[in-house]
Amino acid sequence: MDAGFAADDGAGVLFLYGNYTGDVMNFGMAEERLAEHGIVARSLLVTEDIASVPTGQEDERRGIAGDFFIFKIAGAAADLGHTLDEVEAAAKRANDATRTMGAALSPCILPQSGLANFELPPGEMEIGKGIHGEPGIERVPAESADDVADRLITPILKELDLSGGDRVAVLVNGLGSTTLLELYLLHRHVANRLADHAIIIHDSWVGEYCTSLDMEGASITLMKLDADLQRWLEHPCETPALKVGASQAAPITRARSQQRRQQVSSSARVDRDRLEIDGDISPAHLRELMHAGQQAISAERDRLCQLDGAIGDGDHGVTMDIGWTAAIRAMDTRDNSTTISELCDEIALAFLESVGASVGPLYASAFKRAGGSLQRCLNVVWVPLVVKTIPFQISNACGTSRVYHRSSRPPLRNLPTTARHSHS
Repeated sequence: MDAGFAADDGAGVLFLYGNYTGDVMNFGMAEERLAEHGIVARSLLVTEDIASVPTGQEDERRGIAGDFFIFKIAGAAADLGHTLDEVEAAAKRANDATRTMGAALSPCILPQSGLANFELPPGEMEIGKGIHGEPGIERVPAESADDVADRLITPILKELDLSGGDRVAVLVNGLGSTTLLELYLLHRHVANRLADHAIIIHDSWVGEYCTSLDMEGASITLMKLDADLQRWLEHPCETPALKVGASQAAPITRARSQQRRQQVSSSARVDRDRLEIDGDISPAHLRELMHAGQQAISAERDRLCQLDGAIGDGDHGVTMDIGWTAAIRAMDTRDNSTTISELCDEIALAFLESVGASVGPLYASAFKRAGGSLQRCLNVVWVPLVVKTIPFQISNACGTSRVYHRSSRPPLRNLPTTARHSHS
């Protein structure tokens, strides 16, 4: 959201990111909250990883190293003064023209646990492995650089329907611990394969642009160029990670006023004298429920990380512990006159601010919407209303977002039971 405020100059904001649960929900929440401040914000998801979803379901694919080209194209279109609609169209055009395949030769080590995020025996490699440890499509014995390059580029050539005379941009990307020598060996074979088909390399990049900590492996990305994509690709830029063309003097821009971020409370307009006071569940009971939940999450932190490591990046226990601890801290700053709806607002903001993974926006959306549905209540008539409202809103949040692979719905089955135990 802060990035949206910083980027906005009255023409709107376009968020670009890969199709992952946490990203989809974080940026979705940012769009909603920016809209509350009158800022138009949209998202364009990068979905160029061939291995993640079969042909025909391209919109459900994840985004990996192809981000490199798509971000560059969108940035050039924006720098040239195109409208928000035009920049979005340019980014989509780049996404449609880009394809990536990767291979992992080892897992990465997660800093929070010191453990590998998946198991891969020595001497094997996994084709199509995701950068967060998502399953690939095939495990095979490790091969030579030329054979690996063949495995990765063959499906790309087919999907992009490349033929003689086509022009492409090439990215050979290291995943974290692959040497430049090995990456250039891959690029050599890619160049030879393209030359065999009379496909012209317009430009190439070799290096670490989209990594997975210290994972050993690499990916190959091609973007099929047309006149506009080539022009945008060549447009000068200078960033810490990428420099294209000659350095230019900083553009002269008009002064602009920066909006300050403010929390928009769903309960700020509630007349406390008109709140419904019937019911046996008070704000104090919600506080007890939240403290019980935080203690349970903290106790199960390591096990949650272990479970998540089987399907994802192994950080679920850590992020849940961070989020619930932040929520308790924020809730405890409010005095005893605070309503359930207001407590939900505080909890929502705490999750959103403290957790960047899918848990943050997921729980933030749930508590914010749950708080909005309880605006008229000081006390709630029955406990299932509270403990079922939050999981229902989380399920709604999942259903209104494009969620890739991982979901946080299953653990919610236990929330009503935990709540009832806390209340009793």
